[in-house]
Amino acid sequence: APPFIVPGLAGDAPFAVHVLPVWEDNYAFLLQCQTTGVTAVVDAPEAAAVLAYAATQGLTLQAVLNTPTHADHIGI
Repeated sequence: APPFIVPGLAGDAPFAVHVLPVWEDNYAFLLQCQTTGVTAVVDAPEAAAVLAYAATQGLTLQAVLNTPTHADHIGI
C-alpha cells in the first residue's frame, strides 16, 4: 500500500525514496539520507499531505526541490 519506500535504488545507495500519492493523479517524492536522516521533498503538489506524512514517519524536511514550474508544484 502506498506510500512506497524504495531503499537503495542503486544497490547500496545510502538513501530511501518515499513515493507519496497526492491528489488523484500526482505524487510527491521524499529523498531521505539513510546515514544522516536529511530529507528533501521533490515536486510536491500540496504541503499538507507531505507535512503530515513526514510527521508520521519522523522525518524533518530540510529542503524543497521543484524541478518544473507549473501550477501543481508548490514550495512548502
